[in-house]
Amino acid sequence: MTQKEDLDIFVEGRPVTFGNASTEKPWKDKIKNTFTNVKLEPFEKSKVSLDFALLPERFMKRGKQKLNDLDNLSKPVLDALVEINIFLDDSGILDLTLKKRKSNKEGVRIRICKFSENDSILI
Repeated sequence: MTQKEDLDIFVEGRPVTFGNASTEKPWKDKIKNTFTNVKLEPFEKSKVSLDFALLPERFMKRGKQKLNDLDNLSKPVLDALVEINIFLDDSGILDLTLKKRKSNKEGVRIRICKFSENDSILI
């Protein structure tokens, strides 16, 4: 993101993909707990960047290990942010950037800024 973020937080923990409530819940709870002291009006229109830090052995598929697809990693994060009212609704995310990288410390860096009328929307 080129403009100043309204929110920039790293959530340390093991990112999981959506689809399994028993693995999703602890990850979503960790995200929610990280935002406990964040006091913002909910974003109606926003630009979001999610940068996932994964252990080298989780970065890409190896053998029978499940893939950590970016789109599937993002869903629990965005759902948790809606549940704690960071977003009015995730349909208001008008610009979403996803990245994953190798790291010895797992988690996700969440950056959010308001989407302004000066941001271009291609139709």
